[in-house]
Amino acid sequence: MPITFDQYVLLAALSDTEAPTQSDLADLLGRDKSAVLRQIDHLEEEGLVTRVADPDDRRKKTLVLTRSGSQVHAKARALVESIMGEALHGISSQDIQTLTRVLTRIQEALQQPVK
Repeated sequence: MPITFDQYVLLAALSDTEAPTQSDLADLLGRDKSAVLRQIDHLEEEGLVTRVADPDDRRKKTLVLTRSGSQVHAKARALVESIMGEALHGISSQDIQTLTRVLTRIQEALQQPVK
């Protein structure tokens, strides 16, 4: 099943985070909660994600990758890593670290409230 890069990012976050809620996921990714909800709804319809009721709080639902979701994520991750390897081929590890540091600062700046 083909997925978008945004869907890949959600699957990756779900793979790396233990049973987050939709709100947790939106906060983690710095995205609008309603946009994340729509994407999760679509991923659930495709059988890649399931919502699980919290036994201590039935109003709270956590998100879990299905077996199919884990398989799609693994294939997509391999593809992303291959593409990134090709894109960064020939660039020194020091330059990659600098790029990562600069992009992180840009991301942090963009998350600050507008004055």
